[in-house]
Amino acid sequence: MLLIPPFIAQRLGLYEDSTLGHLHQELYGHIPNTMTKGLTGRLIEQLLGVTNLNNSSPDLPEFGLELKTLPLSPTLQVKENTFISTISLPFWEGSFKRSRLHNKIQSILWIPIIRSGTKMSLLDRIGKAFLIRIDFGTSEILEQDWNLLTGLLRQEQYTLISSHLGEILHIRPKAQSSAHFISIHGQKINPMGFYFRKSYTQGLVDRYLKGL
Repeated sequence: MLLIPPFIAQRLGLYEDSTLGHLHQELYGHIPNTMTKGLTGRLIEQLLGVTNLNNSSPDLPEFGLELKTLPLSPTLQVKENTFISTISLPFWEGSFKRSRLHNKIQSILWIPIIRSGTKMSLLDRIGKAFLIRIDFGTSEILEQDWNLLTGLLRQEQYTLISSHLGEILHIRPKAQSSAHFISIHGQKINPMGFYFRKSYTQGLVDRYLKGL
């Protein structure tokens, strides 16, 4: 297993197995009424001192690390697909290796969030973090997925884009209602994002966590 930079490992170690409610109280001095996905991410970012808001570079550029929380069941089953980055439309990026997505995902620090129930809760706990670097084989599959998906984006064939396309990487809509749709050359388009499939992240959990 790759070693997490000492400062980050120390900060995470202080709160490993702590509830999100406890972490929120430690950081902000009070416990919120509810927990949301966005708030969970902000808590981890605050804990680790993330200030980078640039969607084109990793969350911790000084370490080259992207942070991703990973909601898991108590039996370490991945609960949902993992959002990676938003997609700027119209799409203009030329190649995978020069893309924003490629730049962000080379090294990912995964922070498991162990759900106490079926929904997000203040009682959810912070699990043992693990660090991965995208290997050559995975990168090849990601490039194939990216080329397939972005080919449709460049051709503005938005109606052909489905969450079923892509082995590891896929595209999903971001907006919750038509009020947030955007207009591209006369087409009303739901904003989109790149996601990792649950099957991919479950493989990471099986490899890095279940043997501990």
